[in-house]
Amino acid sequence: MPDSPLLFSRVSFFISSSGTDVNCGPIYGSQIVNAVDGGFLTEAEVDVSFGRLTRIQMELGLFDNDKAEQPYFNLGIDDIDTVEHRKIALEAAQQAIVLLKNDAHTLPLARGSNIAIIGPHFNATELLISNYHGSRCLDASPTPGTANFADSSFCWGKLGSDEGWRF
Repeated sequence: MPDSPLLFSRVSFFISSSGTDVNCGPIYGSQIVNAVDGGFLTEAEVDVSFGRLTRIQMELGLFDNDKAEQPYFNLGIDDIDTVEHRKIALEAAQQAIVLLKNDAHTLPLARGSNIAIIGPHFNATELLISNYHGSRCLDASPTPGTANFADSSFCWGKLGSDEGWRF
């Protein structure tokens, strides 16, 4: 990605205006002010985002002095990756599925179809589960999932400043 303050300011705008209040990379910390100064975001929009994030942190007890009294600070290894958690994660994934217009009857793909996975995260594992976690219980990436189903090709692609993904 080109090191362009204008591009990063625009990225900050698109991420923030879509309701994403947390960015684990460098974009928000270094570019929110530039996005406001450049007219991509207003201070009021930043305040709304900050308010949502702060409210959640307060509900989790992150600002409380007595962490021992907070239920989330007392979770242990037995509370991680339980059968119940996996069921909830599966239900959340099923509910998050995006339905696509399928006029050409392309979907569902036939087993053995040729597909391309394009973009810098085609084999991501760490990125897909965020950086707020302990040891992974399971490595998962799009690569083995698609390779088991279809004849898959993968490439990094390149994000152009205005054109979007180029291959």
